[in-house]
Amino acid sequence: MTILERWFTSELVRERWGVQFDGMKVKITSNENSFLHAYGKFLKLMFNVEPNDLEFVVNTRSIPEKNEDIFEVLPEVTFPSKEEETVLVTSVTPEQTKGNGTEKGEPTSDEIKDDNDKNTEETKLDSSVIHLPVKHKSDRRRLVVPQTTITVKSAKLNTLFSELKRVPVHLYTLSASITLRVFLDLSVDDFIRRNDLEKVVAKQYKKDYNHTTLQQRLKFLCDNHIKDSQANKVVSKLLQPNNEHSLDTLNSYMHGHETHKIDHRFVNGFWDMLTPLLSILIELKER
Repeated sequence: MTILERWFTSELVRERWGVQFDGMKVKITSNENSFLHAYGKFLKLMFNVEPNDLEFVVNTRSIPEKNEDIFEVLPEVTFPSKEEETVLVTSVTPEQTKGNGTEKGEPTSDEIKDDNDKNTEETKLDSSVIHLPVKHKSDRRRLVVPQTTITVKSAKLNTLFSELKRVPVHLYTLSASITLRVFLDLSVDDFIRRNDLEKVVAKQYKKDYNHTTLQQRLKFLCDNHIKDSQANKVVSKLLQPNNEHSLDTLNSYMHGHETHKIDHRFVNGFWDMLTPLLSILIELKER
């Protein structure tokens, strides 16, 4: 998602592909088939572990710096002779789904029963868990203990936080480790936007704010806008590549192939290390 966000943030991409975003709506002025063909090719480049038609990997490190090189191997997006804006259909229609749903796409009685059974089972599982009153226990089954809260308006952050309370980190360690990197990125971005610092960040690094890296944003906050000493210590650790709990480790969860640091105890410990910083960024608190 971060790669796609960087790609579509580029004004050049939106212009060449004739695409704009209005909330959850995707609007295009290009020919839909040619747009989807180019987009599909871009996704293939992005998802390949090894480079495909390129001498580099398409990721957050190559976008937007190498956008022109990427365009050279992508099909050209064409435009109709008469410009006309189209809203792409981005949701699945009832006709495309399997089963006997209603005309309006409402769930069937069987689906409702399945959901209710699932929710009941999850409630039973949650209620059966004994939450030990230990603040930092690396062997815990959930990355985030249930008594913890955050104070933000971001729907992404709130939803991710809720999921991190529920996903068994010892069973889904890979997912939890990647989510940890995304959660930190979103927390930093949320803090910067809430404090109207985007233009200041952009000016300092002489580039569009959306093209600045997480490392640059963390350094910016540490140098200028985080006064809490414990939070600044966390940022210092993150910015030291030799530190086990570093930003390099988080980035390797997203783009690397190493597995020696993907252990639920290590990931839990990483979350514990981040808590002083998250308490400043998103008001992380334990009730």
